[in-house]
This record gives sequence, C-alpha cells and structure tokens, in this order.
Amino acid sequence: MTPSARLVAAAVIGVLIIGAAFYVLRPGATNLGTAAEQSPTPAPTPTALVTSGPTPTVSPSPSPSPTATPTPTPLPSFAVRKGPAGYDQVHISDVYRYGLRYPSTWTFDEGGLLNESDAIPVVGGGWNDFYSEGNSGIYVTAGPLSTTRPDLATFSAFIAAQFPADYSQYTGAGCTQATRNLTIGGEPAVEHDYLCPQHTALWVVAVHAGLAYQVGWLDDGPFKLSDLRPKLDKFLQSFTFAP
Repeated sequence: MTPSARLVAAAVIGVLIIGAAFYVLRPGATNLGTAAEQSPTPAPTPTALVTSGPTPTVSPSPSPSPTATPTPTPLPSFAVRKGPAGYDQVHISDVYRYGLRYPSTWTFDEGGLLNESDAIPVVGGGWNDFYSEGNSGIYVTAGPLSTTRPDLATFSAFIAAQFPADYSQYTGAGCTQATRNLTIGGEPAVEHDYLCPQHTALWVVAVHAGLAYQVGWLDDGPFKLSDLRPKLDKFLQSFTFAP
C-alpha cells in the first residue's frame, strides 16, 4: 500500500472509531451489558407500617379478701334447765351451742371463736365464754372432735395429758390430781381436778353432737375442793346442750 493509501485508510478508521464513540455515549443510549446485567433489579418490597394501638391498661388483680369467721347459725329457742335460787341470768351461745343460768352478781364476757380440735383454749383470747366471780372464773368452750380423738374417753385422756403442760402453775409441786365422773346436760362427763397450794383448777370435759366441750374453773386460791365442787355443781345444774 502506498503512503497515500495508508493515510486514507487511517483517516477512515479514525472516523469510524469517533462515530462509534458518539453512538455509545450519546444521551439515552442503552447499555447492553451481560445477561445478568440486563435483568432489571427488582424494586425493594415496601415494609408494611404497623401502627401500634394504645398499650392496654392491665388492672391489678384484687387482693383476696381475708376469710371472715363464719357467722354461727342462730339457735332456735330452747328451754334451759332450771338453776339454783339466784341463778336468774340466762345465756344461750350460738357459737358453742349450749345454754345455762348464772347469778346476776357475776360478770360475763362472751367469746366469739369456735375452739380448735384437740386444743385447750387460751384464756381470754375470745375462744371461750367467761363467767367470773371475784378472783375466780368459769370458762366454757367447744370445738369439733378430731378424727384421732372421736369420743369422750380419748378426748378426756388428751386433756389429762395436755392440761399440765398448758397450765403448769396449776399442776406444779405440791399439787394433788384427781378425777370424777359426772353428768352435765344429760351427757356423761369427766372432771379433772388439780389442787395446788396457791391455785386450784377443776376442768370438766364432755362430748355432744360432734363437739368437744370444756368447762373449766380456775381459782387463784387456795381453796378447798369441798368448797369448790358445790359451787361448780350449782353452775352446771342448769347447763343445757342445744338440740
């Protein structure tokens, strides 16, 4: 090829290259690229906007109410046994299910708590009725019989063993212990006696209608049994179990 021909060919090639560059770089030109590059990029999936409602207010659970002591069923009227002369006040207990008469010169405090099974009540704790004459007093209480001591014999044996532990001031050194069988309200009963130099206790137990009864006389003596038993018998003369 002559120099003139080579110049012409070079000029043609230059024109072609410049024309191709203008074609590729012109506005709106499509970039063909690879097959993967040709696939349109998917638009991102819009995230759903979750609008939270107001946070529900949780009301606190109410505290359980304390269990109330059940109200005893009022007793139907029933006749209380006749008492000695001067025993003109009548008390009928809906809690302990008995009635009796006592002198108007005595003071009386009513208990409101049914005694627990197999327990000697705490004096003055509301577990018993209390009839008082001066420095002595008579306590009356009742509570359900337990399954382990379901009758008078087993309950009386329990009291004989437990009373010295609960009331040691009435059963200490120099005390004499004795028992006697008697009847109160038509039911057999057992009296446990503790005769001490400074104190005397007469504690009567009986069973009626599934309840274990205790009638106790505590005297801050000293008193002779020959003086106390007639007084206790007068008190028990009118004792009547509820029907």
